[in-house]
Amino acid sequence: MRTYLQVIDKMNDILKYVTSFFIALLAILVIIQVFSRFVINFPFIWSEEVARYAMVYVVFLGSALATRYNQHIAIDFLLQIVSEKKQNKLKIIITWVSILFFALLCYQGAILTVTVWEQTSPTTGLSMSWAYAAIPLGAGMMLLNALALLSEMKVSGIDEQEGDVQW
Repeated sequence: MRTYLQVIDKMNDILKYVTSFFIALLAILVIIQVFSRFVINFPFIWSEEVARYAMVYVVFLGSALATRYNQHIAIDFLLQIVSEKKQNKLKIIITWVSILFFALLCYQGAILTVTVWEQTSPTTGLSMSWAYAAIPLGAGMMLLNALALLSEMKVSGIDEQEGDVQW
């Protein structure tokens, strides 16, 4: 398990750089779009489209990073009203449900990406599959990060004295 966590953390280090690149690209493209539209009065139509696709990648890849560090928005009132032992079990159940959702999203996103392969974007002329590939890529990374989170919970570790899950 330790090796898996190390590999995932190395992948997340790379993912941080890729996500940062897309954020920087997004900022630059928006500045270019505003400048070209309002200063030189000649808008670059492609910059708006590429910025939109960069934003999609930022959302999906950033969500993968948030999954690893358990930083997604959550409604945790149920966790607050149950005992600590039940909280741990509930966290495991929630993580497993998330894993199933990420797997489904990855699978359906891959189908969608292949489906739009021949469709091209209006201004750049690139295949729309490049834009839609953010879905299975981000969902796949969320899945891997959720598995890492689950392994950190030490689900398989049973306390011999109490017979309960250790954290």
